[in-house]
Amino acid sequence: MNPPLPALIALLLSVPPLAAQYEQLRPFRKPDRNIVAPAELFRGLRTMRALAASDPARVRVDEDGREVSDHPAWQAAWKEVRPQMLRQAGHLGAILLESNNPEDRALAAYAVFLCPDVQDICHLIAYFPGEPVRALREEGYRRALAFLRVHLPKNRPWPKEAKVPEGTPQSPLYSLDLDPYIALLSVADPVDQAQGLWFLRELVRIRKDIHRTIVNFAGARLHELLASPDAGVRREAVALVAALDPQGRPLADDAGAKVAAARLEAIRIELLPPIRRIGAGLYELHPGDARDRLVEVAREAAKTDSLGAAQEGRLGGGLYYRGYQLRRLPAPLDQLGLPLQAVLVRVNATPVASAAEVQQAVEAALARKGPILVEYVHEGREHAIEYRVIQP
Repeated sequence: MNPPLPALIALLLSVPPLAAQYEQLRPFRKPDRNIVAPAELFRGLRTMRALAASDPARVRVDEDGREVSDHPAWQAAWKEVRPQMLRQAGHLGAILLESNNPEDRALAAYAVFLCPDVQDICHLIAYFPGEPVRALREEGYRRALAFLRVHLPKNRPWPKEAKVPEGTPQSPLYSLDLDPYIALLSVADPVDQAQGLWFLRELVRIRKDIHRTIVNFAGARLHELLASPDAGVRREAVALVAALDPQGRPLADDAGAKVAAARLEAIRIELLPPIRRIGAGLYELHPGDARDRLVEVAREAAKTDSLGAAQEGRLGGGLYYRGYQLRRLPAPLDQLGLPLQAVLVRVNATPVASAAEVQQAVEAALARKGPILVEYVHEGREHAIEYRVIQP
């Protein structure tokens, strides 16, 4: 019998929301609660899992990415289990996170992929890296990849009435939390590190556009693992670097740490440039040597007043303007999105008409650690660009 509804509701309410569970998702949990599993459901799941293990020749991955068996007894048990799987994702998650019974956690992990809702399954897949029993973790990884190969590449469809510019990237239909898998890279055991690297590499092969997330949040640790004393970890780290490369450049399996680290740094700069265009009229300036060089070049140019000259004129409607016209933009200033011949008229609402005034207004914004809003006139029209200075 399943737990009575009030008891089940109380159980689910006792599980903290995902934000509060974040630390629990990191390797490896120490589940210590006596959670009552749904007896009828788990009886059927136990039969299905045992049949699949005893006759692996009948097991296959179906077109939906779910592991199934052609064994008649498995099919009969699935027919009984299927109606019971509705609205079970929360209960399965509670068992995976907190049950002190490894067998119940194993059955819950097996049942994850039988849930009817794809996003529920993607949510529960994030629980696998925190499972304390290695064999159960590895079983979960294998099934997770088979499922994700089918569903992770799917994109959210555009509304029929939407007019989308060609080349606009689509957002994924289903989301997957990468944090628990990235956390594997920081555990002590080289086997777990290698498995984390392997899983992330497979995810990149499934959906290339997650490479920015991995480089952003795992890049520093990946640099360290390229020089790991463990040969298996080094090999998997090199393979992940190769998978992350947006240009698909080959990287030998036995590439040395210096070669692989240089490639990773080139990938990081390409995927996460210090000057990033976020959208029309919006840029982010990220910390690092490149941003320091940008500030240095701008300061030197302001001293010599070599970028342009004062300019005045009238807009199409006859409105008068006065500012500082850009006639030269050396690297890396040419990455700021400002066109040549643009006339800078205000920086953070402060009027400017010389290089020195532009520099003073920018320095004041940097000192306040706030955004920099540059208003300018180009080809008779007013424009603006906001630069968000990201703090270390």
